[in-house]
Amino acid sequence: MVDRYNRGRKTIFITDRGYESYNNIAHVIEKGTYFLFRCKDISSNGIIACSKNRLPQNDIFDCHLSLILTRKWTNEILNNRDIYRHFRNAHSFDFLDLDEHIFYNMNLRIVRFQIMIMNVF
Repeated sequence: MVDRYNRGRKTIFITDRGYESYNNIAHVIEKGTYFLFRCKDISSNGIIACSKNRLPQNDIFDCHLSLILTRKWTNEILNNRDIYRHFRNAHSFDFLDLDEHIFYNMNLRIVRFQIMIMNVF
């Protein structure tokens, strides 16, 4: 859907949990539009949970996170898993290969806030 969209830069793509993936985020970034992906919490198994050691340990935060995505598997990548995300060839990521596009830099703003549930009668 993002790849077919052709209306300009003032668009904001909003997705719900379950659609958060590095590949989907990269497609929106490459399109040059704005986005908001609702992700699983850092205590679950979503894509943000892999970076929980680099995020504040507070219930509420607003911070920036830089990642390097790759299909390479070297000692440097193995020893720096908080910076690098490794993709096997079977995993879908359209902007990487092992020849020309070895790394993909992704800069994200991560916002975590508490949802207040109020009983209204």
